[in-house]
Amino acid sequence: METFFYVLIGISSLLIIFLGPQVSKMQSVTLWVGKKIAPQGLDKEVPNGFQDAITPESQNTGNIIIMASYLILLVSGSFLVWYGGILGLIVSLIISGLVGKFYANKIGTYLLKLINSMSNKVADYKKNNDFDRANAAEEMLQKLQSLYVEIRDENIDIPSLKEVRAMKIGE
Repeated sequence: METFFYVLIGISSLLIIFLGPQVSKMQSVTLWVGKKIAPQGLDKEVPNGFQDAITPESQNTGNIIIMASYLILLVSGSFLVWYGGILGLIVSLIISGLVGKFYANKIGTYLLKLINSMSNKVADYKKNNDFDRANAAEEMLQKLQSLYVEIRDENIDIPSLKEVRAMKIGE
């Protein structure tokens, strides 16, 4: 039984260390882009801008996996030693921060992934004859492509979630 907890700790730690930084960066980018492409003045109606419309399904899955990994690490670590879960989580988050330094840190890199994801959504909607959603997705795709053309030479670093949350819609 003890071996089972060590396996859970190992898997959840690896997910937090290697998947966590990517999920966190993409979360910041989708919020930044979602606020950037939304029309000004919609701060109260849509505080996250168009983030929900442009977020790839893989990002939502990544968010769930990371949150589950936190919980699994806390619980399984605590079964072995009462402070094991907290210690494991702290160590994993520190190492994750270091590993995140090696991942791409430019908005343009992640914006290209969003453009690719939205292109796939458009194609899927058209394949399923869902033309209303296809048209809406095409509109989002055009906004993403326009933003990429606008920022591709600027090498903008990914801001923190705190900075992006403070940003106004359409800025």
